[in-house]
Amino acid sequence: MASRLSVRHQGSYYEDSSCPYPAINPLQQDLDVDVAIIGGGVTGLSTALQLSERGLSTVVLEADTFASGASGRSGGQLLLGFNESQQDLERQYGAEDAARFWALSQTALELTRHRIQTHGIDCDLKQGALTLATTPKEQRKLLQYHAALNHQGVESQILKGDTLYSHIQSSRYTLGVHETESGHLHPRNYTLGLAKAALSQGVMLFDHTPVTHIQKGATLTIAAGLHQIRAQHLVLAGNALIGNLLPGLAKGLLPVSSHIIATEPLSVDLIPCQAACSDMAFLLHYFRMSNDGRLLWGGRPGVLGRNDDASAQILHQRMLKHFPQLTDTHIDFSWGGKVAVTQPQMPEIRRLENNITVAQGYSGHGMALAGLAGQVVADSITGSPAAMALFERVTHRRFLASDSARSGIAQLGMLWFRLQEIMAR
Repeated sequence: MASRLSVRHQGSYYEDSSCPYPAINPLQQDLDVDVAIIGGGVTGLSTALQLSERGLSTVVLEADTFASGASGRSGGQLLLGFNESQQDLERQYGAEDAARFWALSQTALELTRHRIQTHGIDCDLKQGALTLATTPKEQRKLLQYHAALNHQGVESQILKGDTLYSHIQSSRYTLGVHETESGHLHPRNYTLGLAKAALSQGVMLFDHTPVTHIQKGATLTIAAGLHQIRAQHLVLAGNALIGNLLPGLAKGLLPVSSHIIATEPLSVDLIPCQAACSDMAFLLHYFRMSNDGRLLWGGRPGVLGRNDDASAQILHQRMLKHFPQLTDTHIDFSWGGKVAVTQPQMPEIRRLENNITVAQGYSGHGMALAGLAGQVVADSITGSPAAMALFERVTHRRFLASDSARSGIAQLGMLWFRLQEIMAR
């Protein structure tokens, strides 16, 4: 029987290694603006930056603190493409629109790097992604992925044997594909860097300011505590934490638990290629080395709901299967939360009304795609809706209204596909 895992610090490594939080306060007055944005993560801040660069007055309202949601606690992976395969996109939308989606995913990475460079954001950006397989079925899927990358003109390398081991110090993986367009970063420091950049451009940011009511109309009225904001356009960027500000808004989102543990600083580099790593398993693992030499190991803790202690225990056991050399290594941090998954697993970026837009549901690819959403939304608001129209071609399934019911649907769906995966081996 495995020994009970003892975590030194219950909480996020990212918070422990965070840059200073900017000077942001709750809303204390009524305002009139061109655009109001609800949600202080990458989506909301990227939208605000884009709009302020085009001369629009903009306010971002966050119910908690900026970067408190998935934008500040994710795996920090910046990935090409979407959670739907390029082959599936071609089948659903045709080769031309599938190619447009792919190009937009490349734009998402370019935008992220551009913002980091332009605003001098210190967030440990590194290039490279390594996708890994263990079983023969996973190997076949990985080779299909490699072919898809080549089809899109992305240089990638198939790794196996000693060459694979030189990239990642785990003998459990049997095949890998490495490409250098993707990468990873410190998500909290990146998000707070966007907040500082937005403040420097005149964007008004308010934390601890939950929105309680939205009054539709040619001029929108957004109630937040004792104060009101009148805006010509509203952007809903709360993602998994958006709640039910508007009827049915969250019905397309399935809240799925994701958890990460972080080791103490290691004396050896387990990932010499410094890439963002993930595998092809159904309950996938995503992991990377931090800037101070820790292994950050993340994944979905299971197909059933888990508390934080159980999630950390499960991930620790899986980590040791892949890296048995860490048996005596301490776990310093453990944290998790919900991510918003859609069906199909494409972002939901669309206009709810002429002057209300929603951007949410990145299905695990949000670090880059949320930044892209900011450009797509800003383009649409300022009269260039082509990319918005492309995303509006995606029809998402709507689910039951309550969070608990939709969470149950997500767990049952994961269990079904997990059983199918086991039976197909």
